[in-house]
Amino acid sequence: MTTVLHLHLSEDALQALAHAKAHGGHPAGVGRLEGHGPLSLPEALELLQLSQVVIRPVLDPWVTAPVDSYAFTGNLREAVLARVPTDCYPYGVNTTHAMDIDHTRAYDPGSHDTGGSPGQTSVENAGPMTRNHHRIKTHGQMSVRQPVPDTYVWRTTHHRYCLVDGTGTHDLDPRIGALVFSDHRDDREHAALLLTTGLDLGMEETEPDDWQLIA
Repeated sequence: MTTVLHLHLSEDALQALAHAKAHGGHPAGVGRLEGHGPLSLPEALELLQLSQVVIRPVLDPWVTAPVDSYAFTGNLREAVLARVPTDCYPYGVNTTHAMDIDHTRAYDPGSHDTGGSPGQTSVENAGPMTRNHHRIKTHGQMSVRQPVPDTYVWRTTHHRYCLVDGTGTHDLDPRIGALVFSDHRDDREHAALLLTTGLDLGMEETEPDDWQLIA
């Protein structure tokens, strides 16, 4: 039986391990074992020495190739979770590998003869979510777009918008939100430019109680 563990180490923790290996002694620092919580570096090393350990190569999530099939599997799934380690739903907090990977723009299988467009399953068209949040999005209670990589703009049925990125969840000016969801390419490119440059975004950080989310 193979058990897969995801141990997260910061740059400081890796340097502490290298220093301990070169000079002896116990490394000072903390790692995080997914699904468990913080571990001291000596505890992490002890865990890894309990049985045979296979270390997988480090993925570069920015150059992982898209696939034509529907499912996010293998390296592609790992790349998505490396880029976006937290549930991308508003105020999402889940950080486990058990999340679903959603197509930001719905996957189009095409016809039986021609199939769908190639490359639809990619890191640029992906967002991790819990199963409950995934169902909410799938059944149309909330809509989402990814105007720039790893930045998600959500729209409620009442056309209220919020932005989710690596800094948290923020209310978004409805004028910019409308550009993100526009059917016109020029509008969407304008929105992407505004989100990239940060010019007059009309964003402010909010609390969950301020946003009437569908749970």
